[in-house]
Amino acid sequence: MQWSPEYRCKILRTQENKNLCEKIIRAVASRHEIKIIELTIMPDQITFIL
Repeated sequence: MQWSPEYRCKILRTQENKNLCEKIIRAVASRHEIKIIELTIMPDQITFIL
């Protein structure tokens, strides 16, 4: 699965934003008992395998 912000805006440039995004994704996955196999966060997209 891949998520990209509108117009591929590079909102995940800073390590702080990347860490926050990963924390939120992992918390939501845990709440719904979804196993994340792979998670990659790049400046203009997030790619993950569930």
